[in-house]
Amino acid sequence: MGGRVAWSGKSYGGYWGTLSFLALLKIGLLPAYFLLAFVAAFFVLFRRGAVAPIADYLARISGRRVRGVSFAVYGSVFSFGMSILDRTAYFAGCGSIKVDDESFAQIAEARAKGRGVLILASHTGGWAIASGELAAKFPDAAVVGADRERAEIRKLVDSSRARAAPETLSDFSDGFSPVAVYAALRAGRIVAMHADRDAGGRSAKARFLGAEVRSPSAPYACAWRAGAEVLQIFCFRESPFRYRTFCERIDLSECPSADGAAESGAGQFFSNLEKFLRRYPRQWYNFYDFFGKGS
Repeated sequence: MGGRVAWSGKSYGGYWGTLSFLALLKIGLLPAYFLLAFVAAFFVLFRRGAVAPIADYLARISGRRVRGVSFAVYGSVFSFGMSILDRTAYFAGCGSIKVDDESFAQIAEARAKGRGVLILASHTGGWAIASGELAAKFPDAAVVGADRERAEIRKLVDSSRARAAPETLSDFSDGFSPVAVYAALRAGRIVAMHADRDAGGRSAKARFLGAEVRSPSAPYACAWRAGAEVLQIFCFRESPFRYRTFCERIDLSECPSADGAAESGAGQFFSNLEKFLRRYPRQWYNFYDFFGKGS
C-alpha cells in the first residue's frame, strides 16, 4: 500500500467539512442521510488513500479480497458518515436518536463494589453517544483521551452541543497520566478511555483479525494496581436512529503482575472487539493504517 495513512487524531474534512455536517442537520436526519450518499461516494472515488485502510480491514474480517472502490467500502464510509450525523444530532439535543442502554446497569453493579471502574471503548459504532449516556447516568465519570483536534473545529462542535460530555480527566496527547487515573479509580470513580489505538508509550501485544496489534498497557496496569473493575463497552447502531449498548467484563483478578494484566487485558479486549465486529462489520471507524501494512 503506497502512502501509509497514519493516525493523526484529527477529523477528516477539516473545518468546512464539519460545518457541512452541522448544516445538513438543519434539514433533518433523513434528508441528511440522503445527501450523505453523495458525500460517501466522493470519498470512495476521490479520497482513495483515506479509505484504503477500510478495504484492508474489510478483507480481514470477511476473509476475501476487497477493492478500494467497491460497494463494501462505500457501505462502511456511509456508515461512518451516519455515525457522525447521529452523534452531532444526539449532542445537539435531537430527540430522534434512541439508545438502549440496559448494559449500563452492569456499570452501576461494578461501581457498587467501591473499587472504581475502568471503562474501555473502541472507535466503533456510536462510541461518542455512549459517552453522552455515561455522563448523564454517572455525572462524576471522567474520560481520558488524546485531544489533537484543531481548536476551530473543537469550538465549532462545542457550539452545537446541548448535552453534557464527561469530564476530561487527562489528555494523553501530552503523555498518559497514570497517577491521575490511579487516584480516580482508588477514589471509586468511573474512568473511561479508548484502548484500540496505540498512542505511544508502553503497549501490550494482542491478536486481532489475524494480525499482531498493540493496546496501551497503562490502563490495565492502573486498574490492576487499584483493584478496579474493568468493563468493555460497545454501542452499535441496530437500525436508523437506534443504538444498543453492550458490556463485557475484562477479568484481571488472576494476573500476577501489572505487565501480566496488560497482556491479559489487551488479549481479552481485542477478542471481544473481534466478536462484536463480526456482528457489526461496517461500524469500524479506524481510517488509518491500523494493521501497519503501509510502508
